[in-house]
Amino acid sequence: WQCLHATCIRHGEGLAFAGCSSMRYHVVKRAAVYLAQQLRREHKDTIRIGVLLWNSPEVVIVHFAAAALEGTVANLSPRLTQSELAYMVQDAHVSLLVTSEDLKALASSISPSVSILDCAKLLDAITADTNMAMDASHGSEDDPYQIYYTSGTTGQPKGLVLTHKQVCAHAVA
Repeated sequence: WQCLHATCIRHGEGLAFAGCSSMRYHVVKRAAVYLAQQLRREHKDTIRIGVLLWNSPEVVIVHFAAAALEGTVANLSPRLTQSELAYMVQDAHVSLLVTSEDLKALASSISPSVSILDCAKLLDAITADTNMAMDASHGSEDDPYQIYYTSGTTGQPKGLVLTHKQVCAHAVA
């Protein structure tokens, strides 16, 4: 979260993403703040978010929103089978699946007890008057932040947990 904040100060009008979905850094931050505020209202406890999206700016926005909330993110590939995804959601203790309209049926089939959020609809609701204030994270840099899974070629996929410190070090490298 601190990395995004610092980048916005230095390059707020710069392009964070170019291509089909061009987006400037200050817009990425506003979207992440908005999403984090919505999630904080609905989920008071520490949140584990499953990200079931195709590669897109929304994936990065969800990651920054989770960092602002001291949440943990599990990336889930839409190319996996329903049973593989269900295993990962259960293993990672995901409480919310963020997905898109085209993947909503797959998301719904994974686990009936997990809440589903259509990321595109939520991000479309961002308004210019979004309060940009977001409390700084008070967690430890050693808190879990991302969960990645092996392919599971020799059995069930294994989850690898990365801390905030590890993810930031990787981003800087």
